[in-house]
Amino acid sequence: MGITAESRSVGRVVSDSIKYVTGQVFPALINFIGVMVYTRIFTPENYGNYALALSLVVVSFAFTIEWIRNSSIRFYPTYRKQGNVKGYFSTLAVVVVASVGVVALIATILFLSFRGNLDPGFSRMIPFAVAYFVAFSLFAISNALLVASFRGWLFTFTLTTNAASKLLFAVLLYHFLGMGAEGIFVGVSLSCILLTPFILKRVGFSFSFKNFSREIAGEMTRFGTPLILMLVSNWAFLHINRVIIKLLGSSELVGYYTVGFQFSQNLLSLALSGFYIASYPVIFHAYEENQNIGRIIYGLTKRFILLAFPFISFVAFFSKELLRLFAGREFFTGWQVMPLLAFAALFHGSSQYLVKGFEAVRRSKELGGIYLFSATIFTLLSVILTSHYGIKGAAAAALIGYIILYTSLFLRLKRQAHLIFPAIPILKGAVYSGVSLVPIQFMMKVVNGPLPSLILAGVVFLIVYFGILIITGEFRFKTLISFVRKKLLRRSE
Repeated sequence: MGITAESRSVGRVVSDSIKYVTGQVFPALINFIGVMVYTRIFTPENYGNYALALSLVVVSFAFTIEWIRNSSIRFYPTYRKQGNVKGYFSTLAVVVVASVGVVALIATILFLSFRGNLDPGFSRMIPFAVAYFVAFSLFAISNALLVASFRGWLFTFTLTTNAASKLLFAVLLYHFLGMGAEGIFVGVSLSCILLTPFILKRVGFSFSFKNFSREIAGEMTRFGTPLILMLVSNWAFLHINRVIIKLLGSSELVGYYTVGFQFSQNLLSLALSGFYIASYPVIFHAYEENQNIGRIIYGLTKRFILLAFPFISFVAFFSKELLRLFAGREFFTGWQVMPLLAFAALFHGSSQYLVKGFEAVRRSKELGGIYLFSATIFTLLSVILTSHYGIKGAAAAALIGYIILYTSLFLRLKRQAHLIFPAIPILKGAVYSGVSLVPIQFMMKVVNGPLPSLILAGVVFLIVYFGILIITGEFRFKTLISFVRKKLLRRSE
């Protein structure tokens, strides 16, 4: 009976991930187009200053929104089961508004106090970054409610619309008002302002001070605040490299690194995150139902690795060709960091399942300690390697840091959740990718033109890779066919 329940949980993730993958692929594709546009209209220095301002916003998210977002996903099933969704919504709203308001006020005061000491190009970004912080915080919490309530297709729509609106607004502001990369912040803010009320209405959000519960707020705070340490450490993994590059180099180098990051780790993480986003509520539900989450985590990690490897290998192998074709000429240097950051995405994605395992068993403090330990080592490595090898050293530090993080999480959760290290899926993914790369070497030489040859190489690579998965029985269409059949039956009814 237990095994059947576990299989059903993994199966639900596979079907739900079809929705969430769609919800991530389209925004990732639009963001990919966005980077192509931004690198052609903004200078590396201007784009680097934008990246630095964004880094400050993201660390602000860690102190305010991300821990609330995790709490909202974690406790929605609990309070829905208790029939107290109104109290949950009202309490969540008070906590969000208070947190966002306090941080926005502090950021404004600090900016007004120290703006004379800041680089003019960076200083110009800050007011727009604060507005972005407020608007995107509300949007992020609203979207978390969609994830918690399994509204996958609405999640897809909102993320895709937000990404498209951001790009559209940023381009219009550049052409008509002459705004630089700060227009990206304005574009996201406008998009979030339009979408957030729509999302809240669809999830049935309601608010009343009478429904506010100190008990719910306390439970969310006790669970979420220990995650701040983990979230700040996660910010270090994703963004502190840019600060170090700025201190040891220049904003221009930050621009190179950021573009390489966006075409590799960030793009892959966005495109592949649909599968592990779908797993978040399922892991929590499985734990509440006393299922063996260790088996579920291993099954999810295995499928993620086999799905991720072809995309990661392709980006790593064709980094020069990708950046030469899709980025502005001034940013071509960024190809140097892409292979290392692409494989960093593999360990980043795999570690997310272990993170949710810790959250399910409510070991938030221990999780924060592991993240702090790993992020500290990563930061030291980044300083040392960046000072000697520049942006390539920063990328190498990112890969090593994520390997250390995954290993640390696995070793600490192994006993309680009876985990199995995914060595075999990693080996299979590497071997299958290696075999799939062989025929495209010939294709690249035969086909004329960089874009046609790259497209053909990608198609052939994916056909060979997934052909191997089908032959070896690693990939089956049964879940997908069953999912589509259910949707068709619903529509016919």
